[in-house]
Amino acid sequence: MKVSALEPAVKKYVLLLAKLWRNMQYLLEVLNYLEFEETFFNFCNSFYILHALFLIELASSQVEEICILYLFEADLAGYQGWRWCVTVAEVEDGATPTICDVVVLPGPDSLIAPEWVEYRDRILPEDIQPGVVVPSILDDTRLAPGVHSLIQDEELDPMQVFDLGLSRARVLSIEGRDQASKRWYAGDSGPNALIAQSAPKPCQTCGFFLPIAGSLRASFGVCANAIAPDDARVVSVDHGCGAHSEATL
Repeated sequence: MKVSALEPAVKKYVLLLAKLWRNMQYLLEVLNYLEFEETFFNFCNSFYILHALFLIELASSQVEEICILYLFEADLAGYQGWRWCVTVAEVEDGATPTICDVVVLPGPDSLIAPEWVEYRDRILPEDIQPGVVVPSILDDTRLAPGVHSLIQDEELDPMQVFDLGLSRARVLSIEGRDQASKRWYAGDSGPNALIAQSAPKPCQTCGFFLPIAGSLRASFGVCANAIAPDDARVVSVDHGCGAHSEATL
């Protein structure tokens, strides 16, 4: 197939013109409303300068090339559905065609590796076994320097935290606290769990409910009922189960 060297430039230019034209009418209305006539004038100048540059490139470009792509079925082990792609091109008129590139490309039915996921994003709680240590992440957005801790989350007074620097090196950030509360609330220890839907009363009225300290005290606590399925776990105040301390038949 014969491919013009100008085609990429033409395509890029047309797409850019279309994008600018779609936004021009809206921009005109906004700038007229704000009485920014000079700004709109500059915008139009940029549009026409772009058009002029393209015409200059169009007039000065006369190079053409012939490029052909050949596809062959790949019989390599583990590459079912893949295809060899060989690029043959004639760089100049009358020149001997040369092989420019040889690659293996996936076809529509190819077996392709899943999208890469960072180790820190794919690790699961069950991956942490005895003896396994997960290196800390310096830029973990769930954590913030200890000086940014909320006083209600620390067992120290403000002077010990801010003046003496006795707080932990890092504490939960706003993002980390938000992620934890949403995860707990939406999980099996939240109000939407099946066992909570049939509970006689919520956890906040149970004698075995221990409110946690800190900024999440109003929303979560720990169950201390040995016969409850959530014993020793964090539960929301509106969670519940059949082992409520005040349950009656």
